[in-house]
Amino acid sequence: MKVRGLLIDPFKPFCDFIEVEDKLDTYYEMLSCDLIEIHEFKVGDKLYTFVCDEEAAIRPIEKRATYVGNMATLLNAIFVCKCSNGNLKSLSKFDERYLNDHIRRYGSGAILMDMEP
Repeated sequence: MKVRGLLIDPFKPFCDFIEVEDKLDTYYEMLSCDLIEIHEFKVGDKLYTFVCDEEAAIRPIEKRATYVGNMATLLNAIFVCKCSNGNLKSLSKFDERYLNDHIRRYGSGAILMDMEP
């Protein structure tokens, strides 16, 4: 099964909506890591699922970037999607427009500034 979501990579100038295989190895490769963690956060008034690099905080400083939000630090790329009954799901067209508008207005770092658990 494929999952469509938003890839935010602090080392690239743009965010991308991409479709990936819903497999652990795919997430490891996409995020350049060996261990992921999954959290749900609100962006504005919508709930989204963040697939993150669990080991980013222990990487050498030159191999990471930092955005500080109210509750989070982005140390590596994240993949934003939805979740239902413990399964990762694709973003809807509405979700893509909502996140795109949010990023256009405030920048990709604002996704993290807005996050609430």
